[in-house]
Amino acid sequence: MSFPARGPRKFLVVVDKTSECGVALRFATRRAQNTGGRILLMCAATPADFQQWRGVEEIMRDEAHAEAEAQIHAAAKTINELSGIIVELVI
Repeated sequence: MSFPARGPRKFLVVVDKTSECGVALRFATRRAQNTGGRILLMCAATPADFQQWRGVEEIMRDEAHAEAEAQIHAAAKTINELSGIIVELVI
């Protein structure tokens, strides 16, 4: 029995504000380099639960998304500087 050919391995790194995130980025980068893999970065945009004023809620959601984008782009830049690997981004 033969199995279909698989693509390159993907290493998922959850991007957040913890110090462990930097360690995970470096580890995934080295593993991807050594195995010919790719890196997928994920960052959750978590806006506060605020439903009293619709306009304020939308602003808070936009700010949470912008913060998540900034975090994930900074992480992608770090990986690219370490290895030249272009990463996939998910917010």
